[in-house]
Amino acid sequence: MSEAGNDRADSSLSGSDSAGSPPPADVDRTVFSPADVDKMIAGSHKMIAGCEEFTTELGRLANQHRDYVTQQGLQAMIQPILDRMDTMETNLKAEQNRMEARLKADLTTQLDAFKTEHTKATAMAIAASITNAYTRSNNGRITNRDQPLNPIVSLTTGEPIMETTKSMNELANLCSNRNRIRLNNHLQAMGLSVDGSTGEKRLRIAQAMGAVGL
Repeated sequence: MSEAGNDRADSSLSGSDSAGSPPPADVDRTVFSPADVDKMIAGSHKMIAGCEEFTTELGRLANQHRDYVTQQGLQAMIQPILDRMDTMETNLKAEQNRMEARLKADLTTQLDAFKTEHTKATAMAIAASITNAYTRSNNGRITNRDQPLNPIVSLTTGEPIMETTKSMNELANLCSNRNRIRLNNHLQAMGLSVDGSTGEKRLRIAQAMGAVGL
């Protein structure tokens, strides 16, 4: 690498803590999504509204037929139906309340679990970033190009990425156009982007590893 290239690599060593695979996508353990909850509650409201509408319709029919039967007789006829409708409405409201309480409890539990998992992942990433900063500093002092570099660690697991124990000569050989596939595989193992030219990829590795002479 030219002296200007060395300066560029050296000046940007502290700007990359992207070693290791990025934190895994959040695992969605939600039993019911907010949209599902809204649909189920709306369905319960619709059923209750239907019961009320049916009761109103019965009352309207009673008024229409008051000339044919006495009000007392009609009331006696429809009262059992009205009683059943009242019972159904009461049961539906009770079931709706139970469902809302259960869904609220489930969502609260899932949200708490997500927050706990996110906190752990953040703590792991911070600890790994600190470790990698020390590693880059130590690798920057290595002058023997055949000496294996100190490995950086994964931001998600905290474990060493063994692909990063290559020497600067091995990395320089890897960062060539004829080894494009191997170079991309190496970048992916480090959790780095495979976009850009070979020179850009080489600089990306140098920054992540602290390999000043790469």
